Amino acid sequence: MDEPGNRDPHGVRFDLITEVGRVLQSARSVEQILHDIVDLVAGLMKVDGSSIFLYEDGALKLKVYKGVEEESLEPVSVELGEGAVGEAALRGRPVAVLLDESAPSFISQYCPEPVHSLLCVPMLEDDSLIGVLNLHHHGDRQYSDVEQGFASFIASQLVGAIRNAQLQEEILRGLRDMATLHRVSQIVSSVLDEDMLLDLIAQTAAEHLHARGCALRMLVPMTDQLELRSIFGFDPQISPPKYIRVGYGIAGKVALEMRPFVSNDVEHDETIAGEVGIPLKSSICVPMLVKGRLIGTIGVFDRTDPDTGRIVPFDESDVGLVASIGAQAAMAIENANLFDEARRLSADKELRIKELSLLLEITNMMRSTLDLEEILYIILTSVTMGQGLGFNRACLFLVDENKAFLRGAMAVGPATAEEAQQSWNAIDPEGKTLAELVTEYGRYNMSAGFNTDKRIRETRIPLDPEKGVVARTALERRSFHAVHYSSPEGSEETVLHELNFTIFASIPIVAKDTVIGVIVVDNFVTGEPITDDLMNFLQLFANQAASAIEMARVYQNLEETNKRLIDARDLLVRTKTLATLGEFSAGVAHELRNPLVSIGGFARRLMRMLDADAKEAKYARIITTEVENLERILSQILEFVSGGRPVRKQVDVFLLLEQVFELFREQMHRAGVVLSTDFEEEARMLWADEVQLRQLFINLVKNAIEAMDETGGALTVKAIRMRDETGGVGLEIRDTGCGIDQEDLERIFDPFFSRKAAGTGLGLSMCSRIVESNHGGRIFIESARGEGTAVLVWLPEETVVKPDAAPPDPI
Repeated sequence: MDEPGNRDPHGVRFDLITEVGRVLQSARSVEQILHDIVDLVAGLMKVDGSSIFLYEDGALKLKVYKGVEEESLEPVSVELGEGAVGEAALRGRPVAVLLDESAPSFISQYCPEPVHSLLCVPMLEDDSLIGVLNLHHHGDRQYSDVEQGFASFIASQLVGAIRNAQLQEEILRGLRDMATLHRVSQIVSSVLDEDMLLDLIAQTAAEHLHARGCALRMLVPMTDQLELRSIFGFDPQISPPKYIRVGYGIAGKVALEMRPFVSNDVEHDETIAGEVGIPLKSSICVPMLVKGRLIGTIGVFDRTDPDTGRIVPFDESDVGLVASIGAQAAMAIENANLFDEARRLSADKELRIKELSLLLEITNMMRSTLDLEEILYIILTSVTMGQGLGFNRACLFLVDENKAFLRGAMAVGPATAEEAQQSWNAIDPEGKTLAELVTEYGRYNMSAGFNTDKRIRETRIPLDPEKGVVARTALERRSFHAVHYSSPEGSEETVLHELNFTIFASIPIVAKDTVIGVIVVDNFVTGEPITDDLMNFLQLFANQAASAIEMARVYQNLEETNKRLIDARDLLVRTKTLATLGEFSAGVAHELRNPLVSIGGFARRLMRMLDADAKEAKYARIITTEVENLERILSQILEFVSGGRPVRKQVDVFLLLEQVFELFREQMHRAGVVLSTDFEEEARMLWADEVQLRQLFINLVKNAIEAMDETGGALTVKAIRMRDETGGVGLEIRDTGCGIDQEDLERIFDPFFSRKAAGTGLGLSMCSRIVESNHGGRIFIESARGEGTAVLVWLPEETVVKPDAAPPDPI
């Protein structure tokens, strides 16, 4: 309208009304309408610029300026009555002014050229101020009444359009809020997994509020920390910290005050303590409460315009929506926790039933036998099977009778990962009962020859708390969970370290309020953790195992006692028989000796009187020889009957055996017998009767050589230190000769019993007396016809020579 003569005012008015009506009647947001109006008015009214202020919070705030995006606008706020803009708002009518050099600052910020003409038109609704529409021109321009009327008309229409757009936005927001809450309601009613629930709530809240992101934090029980449990819409490289303390940051502030927080200028909000942790412009954060108890917070950040993508401020309705979402989320999380607790209790119940069923089945297997070795295999195999307790390895130590140390009784399981794989692939469990699997695994472990079992059986751990955790388990009667364990220096428990027991559980075996042993288990291959629940179940299992072990021990003691009674009875009968036989034999021998002496004397006199070549001389020599044989037999009988008390002294058993071997060296060579020995140095020195031991070895070696006289063979002699609980020394004389029939084995030690063509049958009887009666030991014979014979001699612990020890009392 700089040149009113060049255009028809009515035409301009008609164009303006038409275009304004088109813009205002379009279904668009308030921001879009304001931007379109300032562009349209500036173009149709031929002004250099236009802007719109809206009345908010008691001041006029610049919302749009022609040619400048809203996000680039510097904040401008004008008080009522301040300048032409404030005056038009205060008076409620247009104000047209010519400006000097000091134009309003908001215009000079965006206009490179000076502004000299300004028209400010108030936007009123029933005398209520809505805002101000401004037109400005660089030159001197007088706005006519017609132009002011047009501007006022546009302002009034703009008020209606703003109200309609705001109402439409409120309706749409209400629908959106309802849809959001409905969606959240669907989520909380259909999802019971807490992590999935939190993720869906965060995503739904952010998407429906058009927010850049959403974060849910949960209060860590018994602490003052909030843990970030779900996050949506953030760059992982700049995500919020995992934990924040109550009172710090936005969520910490909400958790401390337990009320909603909203800020459209987070960077300059001085009420926030500490760092926010991520760059934000605006935020809403509300507490999640269950029955007044804080369980966490939910926060959304940087709401954006869905059309322009620009960040727009949060308002009270947004706060209400987030608070409603938070309330539903809190209720859903509590329900999820209750469901998880119910599911956990149900799973615990099923697990307990399964464990008790397994324990009952294993207990029944243990009670099915009274053999201690078999019970130990059942215990350790059940502990290590996948169908049982599932540990990779298990060792069992038993307290010795004197309660001085733990004796390694047995171990089941591999020493290396390769052996473990071999073990797991050895047996197919498909379709087999637990009892069948225990039997198969037991047989496999017995035949596999794993080094673990051998090393554990050789181990003795003194019951001293300084010796390590296994000893402490027995002494303190409590379980230990050792992690990265290293046994004390000089302790016998170093065997555990050598076998790679670094993370393990040690469980006491208690029977009748007394510790009888310790079970050690680990998962050195799979690395599965040993939980407290698993240790509790293992302790329950150990208590059942204790009963089975104790019962087996009682039965074993009863058997041993019964055997000793039977042996004592047999020995008594045998002793009486031998005493009677001895008396009779001694009498017969004495009665026969006198005539034999006379016969022998006369026979030798005849030999001297007769010619050596005469037939009678030959007969005399035969009589002399036979008399000598009879006298030798009588001497053996008298020697057997008299017995003789042993005279104990330190005897070098190895030297004594070598002397006996030397006696038979030529005979072994002629018979084709090959001698081999295996002596342990710890078995060398014994407290014994040297003469009787020599007689023992001579009889046994002689019998072995004679058994191989026709075919030749191998003679093996061993001397070892026994390392079981009985101790002592073991001697073995084994041959590969003809062997002994089974029916003869029961009578082999009876006096005068022999299958040899020549001999008295007193050799083995004398051996038995030397070992058992005179040295307190035991002698056994294992033999089979055609497979050879092994004579096993055990001499008790008191016969072993120890440094600075006195000789034992006579038997």
